[in-house]
Amino acid sequence: MRIIIVVYLVFTCFLAFSREENLEREEARLINIYGPPVDILDPFYMKEKMEDEPLLEICPKIQVPIQTTKPIQLEKKKDSVSQRLIAHIEKFEGFKSKAYYDLDGGVAIGYGFRKSDIPGLTMGDTITREGAHKVLIKVIKKYRKVVDEVIEIPIKDHQRDALISFSYNVGPNAFKRSTLVKKINKKDIAGASIEFLRWCHVGDKEMPGLIKRRKAEKKMFLGESEKA
Repeated sequence: MRIIIVVYLVFTCFLAFSREENLEREEARLINIYGPPVDILDPFYMKEKMEDEPLLEICPKIQVPIQTTKPIQLEKKKDSVSQRLIAHIEKFEGFKSKAYYDLDGGVAIGYGFRKSDIPGLTMGDTITREGAHKVLIKVIKKYRKVVDEVIEIPIKDHQRDALISFSYNVGPNAFKRSTLVKKINKKDIAGASIEFLRWCHVGDKEMPGLIKRRKAEKKMFLGESEKA
């Protein structure tokens, strides 16, 4: 009986020793991989550690949201259309829901849209105000490309809006050939602004409506008024 007890005690001690040895080996392996155990809340340790590496590397499993007080600058969409310009053109063109003959004899509808704006346009056609607003935005973008193609110097948004309104009214070909464009490209802004008022006639007749529109375009071009 005593022999059995002695054997049992020896066996138990052997198991405890083996387990402790295994734990020491595992601890040594972990220290070799991750370094010695430390208290990360120790301010002296944290100060020393953060001087060498960022906190996210000390605690790689902790996701820390990054906050900044710097305002986010949103890029202005190049494809956007100025509400000021839309209101300006709607005001001076006027809305007509039914197709009509314009002063030059061409068929027009909505805000002065022509066949070049609405292919297949003919007398008898109709358009809603909502539909005309959508077409207007597309047409404005078309004339903005015309302006950007011929103007060779940097211009401000209000100057571009004035030129879009002008080219929308006189047509792309007349706009491209105009002295107005030539003076702008020579950086004669003051001289160019005067040219708006030279385009107030239908044939030989001076039109009060065109005079009012050109004055508004000139003010917009010079940045004298934000409203048409």
